[in-house]
Amino acid sequence: MRAFRYRLAAVLQGAQHVERMLQLELTRLEEELARVDQRIDALRGLQQTLHARVRGALAAGGPRAGAIQFGRLQSAQHELERVDALLEHASRLRQEMRTRADATRGRLVEAARSRRSLEKHREGLAHEHLRSELGAETARQDELASLHRGNP
Repeated sequence: MRAFRYRLAAVLQGAQHVERMLQLELTRLEEELARVDQRIDALRGLQQTLHARVRGALAAGGPRAGAIQFGRLQSAQHELERVDALLEHASRLRQEMRTRADATRGRLVEAARSRRSLEKHREGLAHEHLRSELGAETARQDELASLHRGNP
């Protein structure tokens, strides 16, 4: 019996490689996205702390503490503006990363479909090859049997 040889084996291997690379890329993007989410959470915590400082400075106002409180309020306000800008920038980055992850996920789905299609094609050809080989073997055996019967 002849061995089955899939002529598109290199194409199938390429499709498997592309799928693995996309899986790795998606994993990397999702890990990076998780780190960005952690940083955003830390910035939000800092933002809440600064808001509490501003409220505290406003509540602690008195006749003697005016200049000191004004300086603290300005400093806290400046820090709040920086945190707000960082949060806005981080949110945009997160959205861009989510878009990239979604696009990579879509490409991964397509790559998996392509690989499965090639695997089905290979399986179909292998099955057809096996049937053909079994048919040829049966024909050879029948021919031998008929020759054997013809020569007593």
